[in-house]
Formats: sequence, C-alpha cells, structure tokens
Amino acid sequence: MVEKKDGFGEDSEPLSFHTDDRYAVGVFDGMGGSGASKGAIKDIEEEHSQAYFASRLAKDAVSHLLESTEDVTSESLKNAIMQHFKEKIAGQEIASRLRSNLLRPYPTTMAFVLVETGSETDYSIKSFWAGDSRNYLWTETGFYQISNDDLRDNRDPYENLKNDDVLSNCITSNGRFEVNELCIKQHVPFIVLSATDGCFGYLKAPMYFERILKDTLKEADDEKDWGKRIVESIQSVAADDISLALRAVGFDNFNELKERFCGYEGGPFKDIDGAFEDVKNAEHELIDASRKYEEKLISYWQQYKVKYMKYVLPEEANCAVQHSPGRSDSKHEEETVSENNDDAGPTSLTDSEYVTSENTKNKEEGCGCCKIISLLNKVLRIFRLNVSVSFRE
Repeated sequence: MVEKKDGFGEDSEPLSFHTDDRYAVGVFDGMGGSGASKGAIKDIEEEHSQAYFASRLAKDAVSHLLESTEDVTSESLKNAIMQHFKEKIAGQEIASRLRSNLLRPYPTTMAFVLVETGSETDYSIKSFWAGDSRNYLWTETGFYQISNDDLRDNRDPYENLKNDDVLSNCITSNGRFEVNELCIKQHVPFIVLSATDGCFGYLKAPMYFERILKDTLKEADDEKDWGKRIVESIQSVAADDISLALRAVGFDNFNELKERFCGYEGGPFKDIDGAFEDVKNAEHELIDASRKYEEKLISYWQQYKVKYMKYVLPEEANCAVQHSPGRSDSKHEEETVSENNDDAGPTSLTDSEYVTSENTKNKEEGCGCCKIISLLNKVLRIFRLNVSVSFRE
C-alpha cells in the first residue's frame, strides 16, 4: 500500500495469504468521505478516522477467517467482519443508529480473491467484493475483471471513469451491506489480483490498467522490481492511496511468467496511441495560435486606444500620440514651445476646453463686454474647468 499523504492513508495494507492448497489476495479501501468522523477502537489511543479503522478491521477479520477451518463464503465473510467490528469498535451502539447513506459508520470497500486447488491443473477461484475495489483474473488468453462495482446507476467501468457514480454497497459497522461472490474454474497458469480504485480510477480507460501491468512486467528484472515499477507508473497519474495484491499460480519462476504474459504486441493501442498523439499535436498548435492571437490583440489595442480613450483619459491619449512611431522630434518641440507661450501657463488645453474662435477674439478687442468675457475664459482655463464662455451677436 502506498499512501497519497504519509500517515493519513485509509487503505489497509493488502492481504496476502497462502498455504499448500490455498492462496488469497485482498484489498480494503476505507471511505474517507462518508467515514471522515473520528473513530474509536478499544485499547487503541491513536486517533484516526472511522474509514481508517474500518479498512484495517475488515482485513483482520478476513485474515482470521482464512486461518480458521471454516469455509469461506459470502455469508461467513459478512459474519466474521461484523463480529470483529462488534468486538473492536468502542461506542458501537451509537454508531449503529446512523441512517444516512452519506454518513455510513466505519465504511470500507473490500475486494478479495481466494484460490483453492481442485485437481493438479484445475483451480477454483472465488471472487468476493463489496464496493468499487476490484478483482482481476489474468490468463494467457486475456485480462478479466471478475468483480462488478456496486454502483447506484450501474455504469460500466469506462462510463464510471467519466462520470463517477455513487456507491450503493460497502462494508459498514451497522451490518447494512452485502458481500458479492463469483466462482470460476481455471487451468494454470494464471494470475489473480485485487486493487483499490486508486490503481485504475485515474486512467484514461480500463484497458490502460492491463497495459501498465504488461509494460512494467516487460521491463522488470524480478518480482520486487516489477512491484516497484507498477507503483511508480500508477503514482504518476493517481491522486489517491494505492493498494494492489497479486498472486501468480502455475509458474516455475519469474522468467517463465515474463515469457508467457509480456508478449505485448500493441493490439488496439496502436490506433489509440496514434489518436492521442494527434490530440497532443493539436493542443500544441492551439497554444501557439492562442499566443500569437494575444500578441496581435495587444499590439492593435495600443494603437486603437489613442483615439478610443481621447475624452476620458486625454493625457494618456496625448502621451501615446507623442510617442507613436513616425512622429518627428521637431513637431514635438514646436508643440512644447507653443504650450509654454500660452497665456494660461505651461499647462496645455484640450480641444474641448478651448472654443474661442478667431472671430470672437476680434470682437473681444472691440468692446468692454468682450474684454470681460475674454478675461473670464482665461480664468476658467487656468483652473482647467471644462466650461467656456463665448460671445454671440
């Protein structure tokens, strides 16, 4: 098990069990959303969520059942889990009164595979599950999911990747759950494995999980190296805890397993990979086109705003005009001299502030009334008031 955040993983350690005639693997994923409340376990002072404790208690219950002489069935599994919860959870009588599906007491998923010998070459494979953790069977003829996610809307694995469905069943301390069971007869060699949704829930499609297993097997030197490569590959895309348990049956050694199972020839992935490359190339082209568009947009705006902002931000517009390409220095100097010689002082006036015509000036020189108006206009300019007084006959 690999925790997404150290010390806060709600998956238990995977289950791995074997005797001369029995093999078992299993995973248990505590549901942190509905089981986020603080848990209380007898004789344990360490504080964790109910989901954290639930996955570990369920794993312990299954382990104890395997070690006993009792037959493992969906009914015996449920009874063993409920008995262990009752013995270990403090305040169980309070937790059991919760009714909301969103507030399940001590919730966890389970995916568990039991392999029992039949004849020398035939084995009985029993798949047990509750929730959306999965069991798989991998043979030389294909890779098979041998559990069916407990979902409210029964979406298939691909649909559920695109639109995450609500769980309709999982292990809880109140006993309102069912353990599903599927039995298969299989010739050796084969591989069984169990995985929590952190292993497959962040992939583009369900078949990518098989691809990860095959690609990492092809590159691995031994069992340990294979496990390391699987974890690294899944971690690169996952945003959850990762738990996976695997058992190979009917192989003499790791090299034989590689020879039989890593003969990956591409298959449908050749077309899928080609289409994905087209998508990536199109994305790069779109990014480049978007950048060029933004640059042109900004460049045109710098030119456009000179006129566009003339009346609301005149100083900015004038500054843009004065520094625009092609404007001569002599022209700029001529304007500066003109501004400094203005009767209103060094502050320049805009067209909207200066409305006195040449005819009005002539009239101002002819009568005392005009002189008064002329003086008033000058005063208004000094205080930069957007008002003007004109004389009309």
